[in-house]
Amino acid sequence: MLLMILLGVGNRPGVDDPGVPPLELVVALDRTTSMDATDGSGVPGSGDESRLDVAEQTVQRLLDALPEAEVSLVTFGAKAEVVVPFTSDRALLRDRLDAITTEPPTTTVGSSLSRPLPFVQGALEIADAQDSGAERRRAAVVLVGDGEDTADVAEAGWNSLRDSRDAGLVLGVGTAEGSTMPITGEVQPLIDPTTGEPAVSKADFGNLETVARQLDVPMVRVRATGRQATDVDTLARELRAQAYADLPEARSSREVTWLWALLLLAFVLFEVRYAWREVLVVRREARA
Repeated sequence: MLLMILLGVGNRPGVDDPGVPPLELVVALDRTTSMDATDGSGVPGSGDESRLDVAEQTVQRLLDALPEAEVSLVTFGAKAEVVVPFTSDRALLRDRLDAITTEPPTTTVGSSLSRPLPFVQGALEIADAQDSGAERRRAAVVLVGDGEDTADVAEAGWNSLRDSRDAGLVLGVGTAEGSTMPITGEVQPLIDPTTGEPAVSKADFGNLETVARQLDVPMVRVRATGRQATDVDTLARELRAQAYADLPEARSSREVTWLWALLLLAFVLFEVRYAWREVLVVRREARA
């Protein structure tokens, strides 16, 4: 029994330690007029699903695959705003996502990928302020949009967030070929006043790749249909792995040393009982 204990016979490794620091996820969602374009599936000519519809569905699937994350939702168009501060309430997030619509085409302010930056930075600072001394929260940033930007994306400044986040992801919706944008609530498409023809919006994945390089995160073109449909669950796993990449691997173990110890105790008690009986016999013989 002693040999079994010393050799650890029967001990087995346990499951991976699930204990990880909290994950704070900031999602910045584009709601400019161009997100009404009907090439949201990411495959030219495959349907009439808008970019915003596909973006909302993709974000929802990403949040479902990261149930442990606290999420803050930021939207941007002519202006940016925090739609939902950090929360783990998935029902609330789903309702707010469903309620997001594109801004009207009458907006005269050009689109800019830098517009949500102050709000994303503020959310990351809030997450950082919630850190305890025992564990540092992990922060992740996800930008979702079609990349159209009338400003100079090189000056967008997303590289200022590189040291504030532990993980990130840029998701591009739409196609480079582009599509028309139906006026909300009507059938006819939006007309370009300079040509008198239906306006065509083309996704600019080059701008999104620039932002991804500034953040040092992957850029993925979302495809909602076909054999190359985006695997959102895989994206979620990669985002989680990126956020916790610096954590040492922790494993528990399942030991059976206690079982050998109990067996050893049983043998010892048996020997003690036998020895005590021998002592009593010797004492009786001595008195006789």
